[in-house]
Amino acid sequence: MRNIGNTCYFNSLLQVYYTLPGFVKQILTFEVEKIEIEEEAKNNEQSAAGAPQEGQEGAAQDMSILRKKLVKSGMRLIEELQILFTSMALGKKKYLDPNGVLESVLDDQGDQVAIGEEKDISEYNSILLTRIQDAF
Repeated sequence: MRNIGNTCYFNSLLQVYYTLPGFVKQILTFEVEKIEIEEEAKNNEQSAAGAPQEGQEGAAQDMSILRKKLVKSGMRLIEELQILFTSMALGKKKYLDPNGVLESVLDDQGDQVAIGEEKDISEYNSILLTRIQDAF
């Protein structure tokens, strides 16, 4: 995989996950579009129930917006992993570009994880798995 500046830890992590048949199967068989439609329907129902007011309800709305952002991030991450894993299985390139996967990972505050910063592998692994779990 192409190293995009201090991302060797990330590339190694993806290669390890690619060796886990159960993990790869879950990622490749996940239906991203179907889940997006179901999530939008839930959000539309919540909006129709009435707009939240100030105070605790406003904070709850902010959390709902963050939650939706993290779920969408998880779905995009899975979609990018599907592309990458399929390319790893069927592609004939000397190396693959994991940039799409890297760009789809958000931290717990909904911000993109900075590419190129040195990261602790366990910290990044936790963020990656949390975003995947958010989509499920």
